[in-house]
Amino acid sequence: MVKQDNISWKLDILEVMFLRTKPRYLKTTLFLNARNQKKVSSVLDVRKFNKNSAINQISKYKSELSERKIHSAKVKMQRNLKKVIKSETSKCQAKLKTSPDDAKQQERLQILQDIDLDDIINRKLIRILINVFTPTEELQEFPPTYLPTWVIDSIKDKNSKYNPNNTTKGDSQAKINIVSQLMNNKELREILSTIDLTLRLVEGPVERPDQIKEKREKREKKKSDDKDTATTIKKSEKNSSYSDNEAEDQDQDEDSDHSDLDDINFSKYDGALAASSDEDSDDEPATQKKDTSRSLVEDDFFDFSVAELKQREKADAKKKEQKLEKEYNLPQLTSGYFSGGESDGDYDNDKVVQEATKPRKNRRGQRARQKIWEAKYGRNANHVLKEHDRIRSEREQKQAEYEERVRKRAAKAAELRERQASMPPPKIQKVASKGLHPSWEAKKNLEKKQKNIPFQGKKVTFD
Repeated sequence: MVKQDNISWKLDILEVMFLRTKPRYLKTTLFLNARNQKKVSSVLDVRKFNKNSAINQISKYKSELSERKIHSAKVKMQRNLKKVIKSETSKCQAKLKTSPDDAKQQERLQILQDIDLDDIINRKLIRILINVFTPTEELQEFPPTYLPTWVIDSIKDKNSKYNPNNTTKGDSQAKINIVSQLMNNKELREILSTIDLTLRLVEGPVERPDQIKEKREKREKKKSDDKDTATTIKKSEKNSSYSDNEAEDQDQDEDSDHSDLDDINFSKYDGALAASSDEDSDDEPATQKKDTSRSLVEDDFFDFSVAELKQREKADAKKKEQKLEKEYNLPQLTSGYFSGGESDGDYDNDKVVQEATKPRKNRRGQRARQKIWEAKYGRNANHVLKEHDRIRSEREQKQAEYEERVRKRAAKAAELRERQASMPPPKIQKVASKGLHPSWEAKKNLEKKQKNIPFQGKKVTFD
C-alpha cells in the first residue's frame, strides 16, 4: 500500500509562513518552532520557497487536496446509498410477495432499480460545494480555480444537470420523494456533515462540532454569570439605599426623642444636677453635694434611649450581614487578606472562616489528573502529545535500526559476490579409472558365462 503524502499539513505550513493565516493544526506551530531543523526539512524544506513559489505551491496543494476530498466523498456516499437501496428493494420485494398487484410498490421497485447513483451523488456534492466555496451569487460567477473543472462548469452553468437550479427538472414526484428519503437516512447525514467539514478544511481552519459546542456553552455560562452579577449589584444598591433611609429615620427618631425631652419639666431635679466645669466650686449649694449619687442615677436614666438606639443599630447590622451571607453565599471572600489588629480573633473564631480555611486534602494522583486533562483538552493534552511523540520516536528508531540492518546485509552480500567474482574458477582434475577388485571381476565373468550356457535338459509333456 502506497503511503499518501500529507498535503493538508504542508499546505497549512506554507499558508502560515507566507500568508500569515491562522493554522489549521496544532502541530503546524510546533513544526515551525522546532529546534531540530533536520527533522523539519525532512517533512517540508521551507527554505527552498519564496513568496511567489509558495503561492504557486499552495494552489497546487489546494487543487490536489480538493480532488482527493471530492473523490473520498463520492466513495463514502456510494457505499452508503448502495446499502440503503439494497435494503429498500428487499422490503419492496417482500411486500410484493404478499400483495403482487400493489402498483405503488411496483413503481417504487422500478425506480430503485433504475436509479443512477453517480447522478444523485454529483448533484448533492455540487450543492455542498456551493455552500462551502461559493455561498453567494457573486462568488458563483467566479468560483475558486483550484476546484475540478466539472465542478466549476456545474457551478457557473445554470442549465447544467448537476446545478441545484436544474436538479429535479424532468423527474416524477415519486422519484423525488424516494431520492429525498434515501438522502435523509441517519448514517448518510453524518457522512455529509463530515464531508462538509473536510471540504471547509481546504479553505482554512475549521472548528470541530465539539469545539463549537464548548464555545456555545462558555458563551451561555458567561451570559448567566453577567446576569447574576447584575442582579447582585441591583440588590446591593437596594440594600445601600435602604440603609441610608434607615439612618435618616434613626436621626429623625433621635431628634424626636430630644424634642420629647424638651417638653419634660426638669425643675424637680434642680437639686440633683451637678455643676459644670465653668461654674465655681465654692458657689455650689450644700444640697447639691449631698445628692451626687442620685444625680448619677438620674443621668443614666436620661441617657437610656440613646444606648438603646445603639444596641438596635448593632443588632440591625448583624442581621444585614447574615442576610447578605445567605443571599450571595460568598464564604471564599473571608479567606482573603486580613489586616492585623484587635479584630483578628473575631475572624479566627468565625464559623464561615473556619469552613473556608480547612486544611486541604491530598493532591490527586497522576492518573486522576491525566483523566481530567483528557476530558478537558482531549487529544491536545500535554501527556497525550508526549506519549504520541514517544511512540513516534520509538517507531522511527526501530525503523532506522531495521534499515541499518538491511543495509549491512546488502553490503555483505555485495562484498561476497565481488570476492567470488574475483576468485579464479576451480580446476577440475580428471581421475584415472582404476581397475576393479579381482573378486568383482571374477563375479562378472561368472555371470556372463552363465548367460551363454544352452539348455541341456529334456522336455516332458503330460497327456
